Order: sequence, then structure tokens, then C-alpha cells
Amino acid sequence: MSRYYIACDLGAESGRVMLGRLVNGRLELEEIHRFSNGASRVFGTLRWNVLRIFDELRAGLKMVADRNIPAESLSVDSWGVDYVLMRNSEPQLAIPHHYRDARTDAPFERALKKVPAEVIFEQTGIQFMSINTLYQFVADLENNPEILALADRFLNIGDYLNYLFSGVARAEESLASTTQIYNPQTRAWSRELIQKFGFPEKMFP
Repeated sequence: MSRYYIACDLGAESGRVMLGRLVNGRLELEEIHRFSNGASRVFGTLRWNVLRIFDELRAGLKMVADRNIPAESLSVDSWGVDYVLMRNSEPQLAIPHHYRDARTDAPFERALKKVPAEVIFEQTGIQFMSINTLYQFVADLENNPEILALADRFLNIGDYLNYLFSGVARAEESLASTTQIYNPQTRAWSRELIQKFGFPEKMFP
């Protein structure tokens, strides 16, 4: 008896909907739908058109449904670090930034002056990169504090698309670990870093 699973795999340049078929302990993969997934330039910034990505994923799911395949699960995986800000039933407060946008270069340097690198590494244990969510939040505090103050939740891109499919807004642990705000020892958001940088605690799912 075969069992079917759908994986939506998002990269920096393209996305795809994959169908997995498990039969006699062997996994077979089939690419159902592939689409372009590049950034959009808006007023000198690089942004993700997340809702178009969502439509492309739904197109792939329709192709699976048209074949009457009884899939048992669906999940979305993506690059980490980037995110969507939400408030109540409003699904998107701003167009999400792309990690290749240069807005975090200066905030990265200022963040390390505010909180020593040793403290950040002790809390998170991951590589220092200016694209990490931590420094994107610092940039938001400096440049768009009103948007950050409005948000009652953020979700990384993969988690956000899972939310659009399921209505369940949760943070998946491996994606959370890429933010450089997650503490793998306590398996929770780093309250110390959240407080030191002044991020709104209500945002963290």
C-alpha cells in the first residue's frame, strides 16, 4: 500500500511542489510544479511576493488533487531568517524584506556594539550573519518602529505559508534557530536578547 506526502520546497530563486510516495519502505519523489521565486524591487528595497508564492503552491496542490491522490500531509520548507509581520486577522502588515536587501548592514554593526557577540553566541550558538532575523528586527526598530509596534506575531516564511494553509500560527524549531534569537539549550526564544534589544515580546510565536 502506498502512502503520499506533499512537500513544498522554497529556495531563493525557485520553488517547487514535490509529491512523495512511500511504498514498501522506499520513498519515491516526483516534482509536480516548479516556479520562479525571485525577489521584487520596490522603492529601492528587495521584497518577497509571498502571496504570489502561496498561489503557486496552491496551483501545485491542485495538480495533485486533480489526480485524486490521497495525500496524508502537507508542509512548507523555506530559507530561514526572513519573516512576515501579522496583527490579529490581518495576514500581512508589510511586504516582507528579502535577506539580500542591504538594510541590515549598518544595524548589524550597531547591534554588536549594543550587545557583545559573546552574549549573543552564548544564547543562540549560531553563525553571525547580517541577514539573520535578529539584525532585521534591529533594522525594523530603527526604520519602521510603528510597524513593529503594531505586530502581534511574526512568522518565518515557511511557517507563514504553513499558517496560510492550516490557520495555525506556530514556529517550527529549525526555522526558529536561524533567527539568532532562539536558545537551543532552553528550546525557547531568548528572553535575554529580546529584552536587551527591546523587541516586543508579544511578537514571538
